Amino acid sequence: MKGLRLPENKEFEAFFEIVQKQAGEMGFVYFVDSGEGRELFLEGIEGEDLSGWLIPEADAEDFERIWKIWSKNVEDDRWIDFYKFAIWELSAEGDIIIDFKEY
Repeated sequence: MKGLRLPENKEFEAFFEIVQKQAGEMGFVYFVDSGEGRELFLEGIEGEDLSGWLIPEADAEDFERIWKIWSKNVEDDRWIDFYKFAIWELSAEGDIIIDFKEY
């Protein structure tokens, strides 16, 4: 799945589809760096707050090539401003809303 380095369980992938859908509605693709805790468990869905890169769709292919081989030895500051936290909230109706924030 685009934006994930490793295969995840189907419940997390269901959560991440929501993250990607909301990023896509804004014209972006989200690439995960790591989980940040504050877990969410619902019927068929599990997730948590995430950290990663919110990349404009036009740049996603270029970024993905770098992201796939990313390590502490990669020095590429072009993407630093795109680093965002994906914070989940539940709406009053029970829908998962993702807010992309800088910290």
